[in-house]
Amino acid sequence: MLLGIIGSLGLVGRVLFLGTEAPIRFLTDEFWFVVEARRVFSSHPFTDPVFGYPTALHGPLGAVVLAPLAWLAPHSTSSLRLFSALIGTATVLSCGVVGRRFGGDRVGLAAAVVAALTPDLWMASGLVGDDALASLLFVWVVAVTYAALDRWTWPRGIALGVLLGLLTLCFTGSLEVAAVLLGGLAWHQGRRAGHAARLRGAVVSLVAVAALLVVLAPWLAFNHHRFGGNLVVTTELGQTLNQSNNAATYFQGPDFGYQTILPPPVSATAAQRMNEPTMDRIERDQALRYARTHWTRLAYVLPLRALWEWSLWRPGLVADREVLMGFPSWTGDVQAVGTWILLALGAAGLWLCRRRRVVVWPLVVLLVLATANGVAFTPSYRYRLGGIIAVVFLAAVALGRGWTAWTARPQSAH
Repeated sequence: MLLGIIGSLGLVGRVLFLGTEAPIRFLTDEFWFVVEARRVFSSHPFTDPVFGYPTALHGPLGAVVLAPLAWLAPHSTSSLRLFSALIGTATVLSCGVVGRRFGGDRVGLAAAVVAALTPDLWMASGLVGDDALASLLFVWVVAVTYAALDRWTWPRGIALGVLLGLLTLCFTGSLEVAAVLLGGLAWHQGRRAGHAARLRGAVVSLVAVAALLVVLAPWLAFNHHRFGGNLVVTTELGQTLNQSNNAATYFQGPDFGYQTILPPPVSATAAQRMNEPTMDRIERDQALRYARTHWTRLAYVLPLRALWEWSLWRPGLVADREVLMGFPSWTGDVQAVGTWILLALGAAGLWLCRRRRVVVWPLVVLLVLATANGVAFTPSYRYRLGGIIAVVFLAAVALGRGWTAWTARPQSAH
């Protein structure tokens, strides 16, 4: 009952937020997803929105999930944004259900409230894309991972492999998450006494990896055919690295330690520019070459990226950049303050979990890898979504335990 009310309020808040946003901006990520969703059922799926050459600039899952609605309402963009808000509401409800695993009903309700209020999550469901879907998948990955810690069975291994495969198809850096979580589960199983149990755990781990590869196989085969034999998940890495490894981001200025709006130009022929894997390689090589040449600056740049990633350095600039994507100007400040509060509550929750010997390494993995992605690639708030989900559960533990302690206080005599 209470969880349903929280979910309903979360949906109302997300729908109201949609009314504050600007129309879809040309050549933004949102524009890419809208166009590709409309083309999924056409004769030229996943082609560049402007020039028409094959594209894999983002993972396909967001566009595929939106495709039926885009086909039914081909001229409506507001319906696609509303669908993202519904996915965001499903994330709130899922956090409420999964949060019970960390401390009962009160922690579950606290997790739903935190998820409903966390700026990163309602912003993720505000624009058409794959961030809202990635947030939901992260919650489900946490749920199945903790179920697997209790008992590493074939169904749970398959379910986790499928979820990690789907996450890889919509979120950059998910392969690292998959490798560490599956490796951690295999190690956890290997610690158990008994050769048979260890062997069964190893087999289930291999089954999980196979399930992940099966999910990725259609997209990889599709790209292998159209990109001339290249195995491509996405082609955004080169552009991302080029935006964050250049003179503007390595030396003093507004973008120091962050990313430029437009990456530096690269030397490429017209034919190369029409081939995304080739351009991805050229941009990646240019970025890495710049990083090697100016490696002494990394001592300054990398720590700043970690601060940028968690809104601890110049959040006002991030707010200005988000306006370009279509968010209202106030969201960046709200996002920064919300992140600071969430991190403080998450730290308290982590301390409580460790004190009560609750297993937290899957949540810590998400938090550490989110930070590592920001440091290694670019400090974009979308790359921290997995870490945000982890901190939501940790913050819920702190709030749930605080709620319990408050209600357990002896009443003063009257």
